[in-house]
Amino acid sequence: MRSTESSEAPTTVDEYVASVPPAARPRFDELRSLVRDLLPDAEECLTYGIVGYRTIPGKRARVFVSGWKDHVALYPVPHSDALAGEVAPYARGKGTLWFGLDDPLPTDLLRRVVAELGAA
Repeated sequence: MRSTESSEAPTTVDEYVASVPPAARPRFDELRSLVRDLLPDAEECLTYGIVGYRTIPGKRARVFVSGWKDHVALYPVPHSDALAGEVAPYARGKGTLWFGLDDPLPTDLLRRVVAELGAA
């Protein structure tokens, strides 16, 4: 369960943000702010149960962020050969970049990742 406040799945971005566990909220807010700064014209939406950023109206979101009790995540993993080695330590599963709550976000890397995903 995402939050102790409700067992209902969020249906809006605001509900999703409110459901992010308190321990993850500062890091989630930082990640969300970074994406919004890099994709200022993107529409923020709730899709796949997490926050997405749609750069072309009516099309699928290009970048996604989520907050969990022990990490925050950015999706998908870019397929760039130039970034492959740098994102490898954060890759989990097929398409998740996973960031623990105890370490600072690798903001320079994330800026490049978001720029690539948002332009794709």
